[in-house]
Amino acid sequence: MMDFQNGRINLAEDLCIGPDYSFDDFKKTPYYNQQDGIRVIYLEGEKVIDGINYAVSLMFMCEKIYLISLLCCNETFTHKTERERKKLHDEILKKYGITNRKEFTWGTVSSDYNPKGDISSIHITYKHR
Repeated sequence: MMDFQNGRINLAEDLCIGPDYSFDDFKKTPYYNQQDGIRVIYLEGEKVIDGINYAVSLMFMCEKIYLISLLCCNETFTHKTERERKKLHDEILKKYGITNRKEFTWGTVSSDYNPKGDISSIHITYKHR
C-alpha cells in the first residue's frame, strides 16, 4: 500500500517505510544482508504494491531513508521502449492523484526518466529533518 499523505509505503508485509525510517530499522528486517547503508540497496525479488509488481531500491542518507525507487515490472521494456515505462509510471501515479511530481510535507513523489541511464522510475524522496 502507498499512503502518500503520510509518506508510508508498504513494500512487503514485513517492510513498511515512512519518513522516520532508519538504517537501523532496516537492519532488523529479513531484507538486510550486510548492506552498508551508503550505496543503493536493491531488494531481492519483485515487491507487489497495490497489485503492481515493482523492482525496489532504497537509499539512505545519514542513517535515515532518503529515497525509495520503484520500477514497474508488470510489462517488459527494451532500451527502445523504456520511455513507455515512464508513461506507465505516470498512469500509476495519476491513480493516486499525482501528475508527474507532487510535494508533501514529508517529501516528494515523482515519475522520472533518466536519459543518461535510459531508465524510468517512480521516486519517493524523503526530506531530512
